[in-house]
Amino acid sequence: MTSEVIIERARHQLSLILDSIIDLKRYHYDGKVKKRAFGNILTVGRSTSFVLQNLRSVVGKKEFNEWYEPKQKEMQEDQLLRIFVSKISLSGDCRNSFCNFKV
Repeated sequence: MTSEVIIERARHQLSLILDSIIDLKRYHYDGKVKKRAFGNILTVGRSTSFVLQNLRSVVGKKEFNEWYEPKQKEMQEDQLLRIFVSKISLSGDCRNSFCNFKV
């Protein structure tokens, strides 16, 4: 797999996330849409990080880690992402209070 293919896959994933953000804004009053959109954002967001990690084998572990480790640190320090991690189980279970947040 080439870096171009990996980047294109990541862009596709990000476009799916953008669609879900648009749904959240457009249908903010619809609980079912909110739950689906949040679930999509979380699931696709996590899978995007997996897609990007495929670059490690293309560009080399050292080079990839030099680029990715600061990104990881930034994500670990992001308050909103920490809320996602603390409120949503790894299975994407949306029965908890997080999915009742107002957008």
